[in-house]
Amino acid sequence: MAIGYKLKSRDELNDWMLDRGETNSSLAMQVHIKTRQKCSVALIAHLRRGARTYCTPERARAIEDVLTVRRGDLFLREVIDGSQAVGRSA
Repeated sequence: MAIGYKLKSRDELNDWMLDRGETNSSLAMQVHIKTRQKCSVALIAHLRRGARTYCTPERARAIEDVLTVRRGDLFLREVIDGSQAVGRSA
């Protein structure tokens, strides 16, 4: 079992990104800078279209910080099993 952060709504993520003028690449770059962990443009794109729903706690917090969203408004902390492994989902 591991802790993962599940995106509550891809529509909300899209709305916040549009409102803040963020693109997939600009958000990925800022998340990378904040976390010092690789964050690909593809990860952001997958979250936005619903192909992925989980990401690491660090990336979830960084996305909320960059978009100036209150913690917990975009991502829900969950205990996940092996079939939803954080590495596979985001």
